[in-house]
Amino acid sequence: LDYGGVRVDCLLVDDDFLVREVGSPAVRDGVPVASVGALVYLKMVANRNRDERDVIDLIESGVDVDELRAYLDTNAPSFVEDFDQLVAITNMPRGRRGR
Repeated sequence: LDYGGVRVDCLLVDDDFLVREVGSPAVRDGVPVASVGALVYLKMVANRNRDERDVIDLIESGVDVDELRAYLDTNAPSFVEDFDQLVAITNMPRGRRGR
């Protein structure tokens, strides 16, 4: 999908929790912003190498891993194991990471 010369990825997701969240997002400086939990969920659904790296970067930035795990456990429990694997990767020395 292309929008004004910018490639845009499109995910068709109709999960009730996500529809509610997108329908009433937080607004910062006049811009609607998804929660970190919703962003991680969408990254896990997309399941591309770049998305995994993005989740790892978020974890390394200091987001609350327990809060994210609880979000996934409540809304998308099938992703908890994969999320925990990404958390484990962040605990490895950079030279030993397989991704």
